[in-house]
Amino acid sequence: MMFPDSSSQDKGDIGQQIAATLLQKQQPGDASVVPTLTQHIHDIVLKKKLELQQNKARVGRNVVWTRDIYESGFMYPNAQVCPNDGLDIRLTILITSAPGHFSARDAIRLTWGHYAQRLDVSMAFIIGKTENETILDGIETEKRLYDDLIVANFVDSYDNLTLKTMSSLEWIDTYCNQSEFVLKTDDDMFINVPNLLKFIDRIETEDKKRPKLYGRLARKWKPVRNKRSKYYISFQQYKKTVYPDFNTGPAYLFSTRIVRPLFEKGMEKTYLKLEDVYTTGIVAEELGIKRINIADFANKKVNFHKTGFCALKEGG
Repeated sequence: MMFPDSSSQDKGDIGQQIAATLLQKQQPGDASVVPTLTQHIHDIVLKKKLELQQNKARVGRNVVWTRDIYESGFMYPNAQVCPNDGLDIRLTILITSAPGHFSARDAIRLTWGHYAQRLDVSMAFIIGKTENETILDGIETEKRLYDDLIVANFVDSYDNLTLKTMSSLEWIDTYCNQSEFVLKTDDDMFINVPNLLKFIDRIETEDKKRPKLYGRLARKWKPVRNKRSKYYISFQQYKKTVYPDFNTGPAYLFSTRIVRPLFEKGMEKTYLKLEDVYTTGIVAEELGIKRINIADFANKKVNFHKTGFCALKEGG
């Protein structure tokens, strides 16, 4: 698939503006226009550069290629979470979290997160960058106490959730590519790890023939065109009236064998901030990866502060 070269297009736009200035201002034998014209050209170039920067900053609103805004690598990769590239790891659990969600991460560590002590299970929280000094101090403390954080090279925000998922895929492909399965989940979910491992036992043989995505399936969802909605997607970003069926973001499971295809194809598409629609819907559809509805993926968020730990009963 070919993509327009935005840099060359921008240069053409600047050139047209400069040409228009020449036609408007320069008269035969008029040397006085040269300094003014030079300054005007400089102003046009600066204005164009500023517009490009602003366009990239408004990721959720404008049409940009994911590859143009994605910054590869990690501020803190924490490769030791997955020793030997995951050779002996059956299940890697990557929990997407926000930098300031300290209590949510602690709740997981005190409950179902203890299954990371198993030698065949690895678990880590993945977050983005923040400039909040208080939060940064807390993150450094977490690193010293638990060392279960991965810090990627994107600014952590709602509009950048898809960048967080792409970073998760990159991390698996780089540091944990020999593990068998990956669960991507959020920091407000409760995961019944023993049941999940039993589920993997059931689907493993068939999945080796044709890897799939497993989770709660959303069917025939339509893009929200209301600009006031946090879920707003413009026609320029996605022209179709219905999204492909997708596994909803709170939790979905997949084999590491489809990690690299998802990441590489994800770099080639128009960016959408809706990470589940983008990754398990649009990208997976183009790759021919089937999405499977699993009723046990309830995707019911748990408020640890209101319900307490009693809500986390077996099979819940």
